[in-house]
Amino acid sequence: MAKPTVDGTTTSTLFGSKDCTVIKEKIDLKLTKDHSDYIKSYLINYKITYKISSPKKEKLDLVFVGINMMNSENISVNGTTITASKIKKFPENFKDKDGDGLYELKFDQANTYYIPPDDAISFVANLEAGENEIIIEYNGYPEYNVFGILREFKIEYALYPSKFWKSFGPIEVNINMPNDTEIRSVNQGALQDLKNGNYQLKIDKIVLDDLEINFSTKLSILGKILLFIQPIGLTCISFLILAFLHFKWIKNTRKRRPKKFNYSVILGSLLVITLCFFVFIFGHDLILWVINEEHMKQGYILLAVFTYPIFLIIYLMIAWYFDATCKMKLNE
Repeated sequence: MAKPTVDGTTTSTLFGSKDCTVIKEKIDLKLTKDHSDYIKSYLINYKITYKISSPKKEKLDLVFVGINMMNSENISVNGTTITASKIKKFPENFKDKDGDGLYELKFDQANTYYIPPDDAISFVANLEAGENEIIIEYNGYPEYNVFGILREFKIEYALYPSKFWKSFGPIEVNINMPNDTEIRSVNQGALQDLKNGNYQLKIDKIVLDDLEINFSTKLSILGKILLFIQPIGLTCISFLILAFLHFKWIKNTRKRRPKKFNYSVILGSLLVITLCFFVFIFGHDLILWVINEEHMKQGYILLAVFTYPIFLIIYLMIAWYFDATCKMKLNE
């Protein structure tokens, strides 16, 4: 089966030290539309700011993980920029795992993570005694689905490295995105809609290892209603209306032909089930048109082909039973 999603950039907070405290972490995310291919995707500019308190002046090995991160990182410590050539050497706590190209990141005996070397940035931070500021800036892109109706995008940010610090303060996430997009859900923290494509998320207590932010194209009221109903809902509504009209037709025909063959049973069953399947199939296209989505893959046509005869037989039996009941009542 084809993979239902396209992977995006997954990053994490810094792996740190039990000697230092992260007073605060601020994550600024700026999203812009990416027109490099036919998929309506987005580029994300990440700017991560750490306020770190150190008990003394020291050099600290830090590791930042960025899976599928674009090669455009920029790091500064207390206002001093660290060039790329200074952050490519792995610290001693990286060990190649079984020669398979994955590096073992182990900061204590209970927690081990395996990371491809190309997905990690290692650098030495010259910390001053007291408060320090580390800024990491880079570009990436969100994960998105290719199957379904609505294309949803997901930003993933790992929070589990916070356990490697002496203590870790609150996290503030500021999000700026195009006005025609909207955040659909976050899995932790308190989200504020600041309007005009600006959102703020505050996490005072880390309860999950990962932060997930899901967003999509902004939907109209009609789009939200149709997306809630789904094609199966449209089909059920159509079925109830068509079945009511069909059973009324069966009953009226039986009254006119109390002892003869009731042709409306077979003809009506074919019409009801066929029309319902057309609603199911084209309901997807209707919703996609209303919410302005395209290039989404569907598996419903194959499903309809295989299930059509089953639903037709079941409905035909019900219609025949209803007609038989009407006939018995008329001939009593």
